[in-house]
Parts: sequence; structure tokens; C-alpha cells
Amino acid sequence: MKLIRRFEKIFNRPLPLISIDFWFEGEYHRIRKITDGKMYFNPLFVYEKNKGVSVYYDVNNPDTDEMLIVNYFIKRPEKFKKIMREYAAEAKEVIRISKSKSRKEFAKLCELGINTWPKLTFSAVLGRYYGEISKKGSIALAYKSRKKFEKISYVADEKIIKMAKIILPNYKDDMDFLRYEEIKNKKLPTKEEIKKRKQGFVYFEGKLYTEMNLKKFEKLHKIKIIDEKLDASLKGSIAMKGKIKGIAKVILENKDLKKIKPGDILVASMTIPDFLPAMKKAAAFVTDEGGLLCHAAIVARELKKPCIIGTRSATKILKDGDFVEVDANKGIVNIIKKK
Repeated sequence: MKLIRRFEKIFNRPLPLISIDFWFEGEYHRIRKITDGKMYFNPLFVYEKNKGVSVYYDVNNPDTDEMLIVNYFIKRPEKFKKIMREYAAEAKEVIRISKSKSRKEFAKLCELGINTWPKLTFSAVLGRYYGEISKKGSIALAYKSRKKFEKISYVADEKIIKMAKIILPNYKDDMDFLRYEEIKNKKLPTKEEIKKRKQGFVYFEGKLYTEMNLKKFEKLHKIKIIDEKLDASLKGSIAMKGKIKGIAKVILENKDLKKIKPGDILVASMTIPDFLPAMKKAAAFVTDEGGLLCHAAIVARELKKPCIIGTRSATKILKDGDFVEVDANKGIVNIIKKK
């Protein structure tokens, strides 16, 4: 039978399993509900040990074309205003709970995490077209909301994990591999199952698969998983100008942050608030993904450090120990000497 679905890699980032649950619920079910069944996204997640989580999207399904959502909200500005007002109120509540030392609001924070996910997606998707399609209406509001609230999901996730470790102290070392319903209902998997998840898993349409290689998974679901193509040259968009040389350090999981020494070049798929201490040490940043409002770009401008974003393949081409030149005046990374 002909393969009908092609999933292409879009992101790679450190993600706890509970965040994957929220991501899927928000983009697959709740976007569909908000848009009257007209739109949804269908992310596929692949975790590899010591390599983080790769996120793939179905690229040849017309029902998941992001322009559908752009046009939907351009035609419904009042509905989008209402959604963004809800987003602002929920973001404010996330910040309040994140500062609390109580664990009693765990369930509420989790629900906020799920509720804010589709709104984060809406603001990110529409905000990308600011200046390209319009600087008014829903596009302008999305751009403003994205800039103001893009860190909210990370704040919520970080606090949720901290709360969960207090609630389940015997599982604090396994927390990144527990699902939301397991934590919520305290129906925890066996240690053997957790061990399997730590070795690698595939998460697809709400189901978790362990001990299944990708070829077998593709055959089972009649899909094709496609990794990004590597370019011979490493080019990207300039987020902060400058030119500097240093040792590359590739960050695929949060635990890799300890590798960063003063003067190193931080290389990652993207950066999140957890990266800030390491970013203050690094001399420059290079990322696979991101736009001018992404975390790496904003921090680079604040710290006045050279930054190139959207290279697509920096984490694939560069290796720990490579001596590189980040020419953020031209948007090029040159490898001076391989390790």
C-alpha cells in the first residue's frame, strides 16, 4: 500500500513526557475544538537517549496547513481578540502559581499548561506573518502576544515538574519520563517500563511506543519519517551582529549545559529560559531554528552576543570541540578546525 503520510522533522529540544502530552492535547484536540473542527496539527515525537526529542509534522496533509489557521483568524478578528485576552489572563495565573511554594495548585497549573498551548501556537503561527501579510488586525495582535507570552509554556512546565517531584519524591529522578495522567492519578508505570522509556520512545496520536525501531513504526502506521537535509554550508539568519571564534559545544539536553565554559560557542536546536546561565558564559549562540522573536535572539540582543538562528542543521554538522568562527555579520558559521 502506498505511504500516504510524510512526517518531516521541524524541531529538536529537551522535553519531559508531560510536556509532550500537553503539546499533543493542545495541538491535536483543542485547536480542533477552538476552530470548529476546521484545523489541527498532528505532531510526532521521537526521543533518543542523549539526543533530546525530535518533533515531526505531517507535511502533506491539507487539513494541517498552517495557512488555514492564519486565514481562519484573519476573518475572525473578534474571536482572536477574545482568545488572546484569555491567553493573557491564563499567562498571569501561570506566573502567580509559579511563584507559589504550595503544591496544592498542581492540577490547576497542569490545566493551564494544556489551555495555553493552542494559544501559544496561534500567536506563533500568525505572528510569523507580521509584515509579510499584514501589520494590523489578528496578525499584529498575534505578534504582540507572541513577544509577550512566548516563555509562559516553559515557566509552566518547569514549575509542574518541580511540583511533581515534591508530590512523588520516589520518582524525582524519573519525572521526565512520566505521563500527565500517571502523575495526576498516581497510577505509575513499573520501574522496568520507565527504564524502557529512558532508552527511547515514539509518541504518536496520544500513544507511547517503546522498544520499537522507526522502520517498524513506519510500517505499522503506513507513514514515512524524514529527517532534515544537511546543507554543505552552515548559514542562518542574523539575530545579533558580531564576529567571534571559539570552541563549539552542542546542547541536545539540559544536562549538556554543564559543558559550556566561558568563551564557548553554544550550539542548540533552540534555547529556552533554562539555558540562560550557560548563555551568559558562552561567547555566541548558533541555533537550528527560530525567528527574530525567539528566545535565543532576544537573549543575544540583551547580552550583546553574536547570534545566528535558523541554520536548520547546526546541531548535526557541528561537533563538540570544533573550533569555529561565528560571523554574525554575514550569517555564516565557518569551521576553522575539526576536533
